[in-house]
Amino acid sequence: MGEIGENANDFALAVGAVGTAVDVGNWFNSTFLPGFNKWIGNTPPQLDEDMLLNLNDLSGDSEIIMPGASGDTLAEKPLSGGAFQYTENNAQGTQTSSVQLAYNGSVDELMVTGAGVVADVSAFQINVSTGATDTISGNNDTINAGASSTTALYGTGGIVNFIPNSGAIFRLYNANSSATVNGTGNTVGIWATGDSVTASGETFNFAPGGFSINIAGGSDTVNENSGMSVSASGGGNTINAAAGTMTSVSGTNGNADQINANGLQFGGTSANGLGTGIWLGANTQVNLAGSGDGLNENAGDSVTAYGGGNTIDAAAGTMTSVSGTNGNADQINANGLQFGGTSANGLGTGIWLGANSQASILGSYNGVNVTAGDSVGVIGGGNTIDATAGSTVFVSGTNGTADMVFANGLTSGGVSANGQGTGIWMDANTQAIVQNGNDSIHLGTGDYLQLQGGSGYTVNGGANETIAIVGPQSDTISLVSGAERFYTSAGLEYQERDF
Repeated sequence: MGEIGENANDFALAVGAVGTAVDVGNWFNSTFLPGFNKWIGNTPPQLDEDMLLNLNDLSGDSEIIMPGASGDTLAEKPLSGGAFQYTENNAQGTQTSSVQLAYNGSVDELMVTGAGVVADVSAFQINVSTGATDTISGNNDTINAGASSTTALYGTGGIVNFIPNSGAIFRLYNANSSATVNGTGNTVGIWATGDSVTASGETFNFAPGGFSINIAGGSDTVNENSGMSVSASGGGNTINAAAGTMTSVSGTNGNADQINANGLQFGGTSANGLGTGIWLGANTQVNLAGSGDGLNENAGDSVTAYGGGNTIDAAAGTMTSVSGTNGNADQINANGLQFGGTSANGLGTGIWLGANSQASILGSYNGVNVTAGDSVGVIGGGNTIDATAGSTVFVSGTNGTADMVFANGLTSGGVSANGQGTGIWMDANTQAIVQNGNDSIHLGTGDYLQLQGGSGYTVNGGANETIAIVGPQSDTISLVSGAERFYTSAGLEYQERDF
């Protein structure tokens, strides 16, 4: 039999405040009370619902402390099956709290009613009544939390069973502890660092301080504080990230996490010593809303970023979409992020810009899709740029490997999102191949431009550039000024002239 069913005297139960105690066995007088007085320094304790008594008596048995005030009384009532009930009443005779001890087959059970009960028990089943508040100090307990109840756990290995959407609160206070939480729509509070919690559909709040936590499950709401380190696995989470944190997400399994953040930049240090920013595991889906953030991708990720001034370190094999920059360009660092693959959510790989967005893309061999009103600067060679009329495309730093620009009707005369003129603009000493026709191209000094297919190009020349024509469209080109060498597909060289 368990401790309760075998002998109720194996438990100590006391009423706090003014040092009043009720003897429930010889053990209490001979062992527990002297140890308790020593622990409190012979000062009568004033217990309330926020005070923890982490007591371990010499016998290693369990203790339960009930809050109290001067004049409170404790009534003991034996129940069937070897169970006992202890009820605390105030001076007016009103019950303020009660506990019930029972042994159910192979499990010790504790039922808590009222406010402020403190139990030092391990491997118990603890039933917390509606609206009750309790503090549990122990390991491997199963806690069945009633509606609107609040349970504080100082221990590890706890299993908490919530009634879904019942307004219950569970708080974990010990560092490096673990807990499993069942029943969606309630609140988990973290008051120490290094904890690991498995939960789905809960709201996570944190005490002030630079805590680190691992959350597994999905569909949770996580409200961070500055300096934290948060690792969340599972999809459908909403993470309200704070500046100065390390936020890591993975294992979304097709259900994107929503991350809301502003100013969560790279370059700082979080609670566990890892760098600040947003870090994605492989094959993860995330929607990021906010500005001034740093986001690091891994292969297979699908990322949609809404907001300006973000720095995105994109990986090959991802889908990276940016929009809503509102005049503050995103910086995207990528190499080999080409079109033609499939990311975690089934969308095509590459870099995709929403309408009226601004982005600077640094890297080579990327695929960039440009929408009307966009302003994009691409620095690097071997990129493929699908451009749309009404946008501004600036290419630079190709370093001998030409960018390929597909555009039709991308003419001068308009204004894109950042106020610059529309068209294709080439920095000095840049190489580009433009296809489809009816585009306006502005050259810098020393450029190489190849026109493939289509007609109706307008080329505004600089100096010392080379223009090559592939196909029969040479008589449709208007060379405004400045070209020193001009080739047709037949290889014939012409001096500077207009066509």
